[in-house]
Amino acid sequence: MVACIIVTMSKKTIKLAIISTALTAVMIHSKYPTLGFKDYYKYFKDQKRPAITASSSERNYWESFNKWQCFNKNEVHSYCDKEKGIEYPILTAFAGAKEYYFDLDEIGNRPCKVIIDQWNKLLEVESKVCIYSAKLQNLSPEGNETLWVINRLKTSKGYWIASNLYDDPSEEKMGFDPEED
Repeated sequence: MVACIIVTMSKKTIKLAIISTALTAVMIHSKYPTLGFKDYYKYFKDQKRPAITASSSERNYWESFNKWQCFNKNEVHSYCDKEKGIEYPILTAFAGAKEYYFDLDEIGNRPCKVIIDQWNKLLEVESKVCIYSAKLQNLSPEGNETLWVINRLKTSKGYWIASNLYDDPSEEKMGFDPEED
């Protein structure tokens, strides 16, 4: 099977012939049909620049790019964790012997409980959840536990997007399609 994705942007055609990545997307989609073309398009578009990086002045500079990871919903749990008197939302996901911790870069103007309630609303009565995030670090020497920074969640109900944390909290934007906005 040969996969080639052509993306048109501002009258410039960028041919992305990343065979292994495209094949991975096809395999993920066959197992987790929650993701659609727009999700893969965002993934390929976001590979131009890292989602998070070390400071350029650091001796050991590193970069991390967002990627989609999909889990069975019964393997995903959300809770508020408290550090230095501040509560912040956490998602944990289990896949075999690996444990993933998903955190937010910032929580904007939302209390932790509000974010957890939004996540739980999106997750209820679902069998699969996909998380778009960038790896921050290993939490165990073996790499079995890792910490990731969440960009968005997706289920068959729609999206939760971290950038919406700075919007007016009275506006309910969860579930909208970001590419149609």
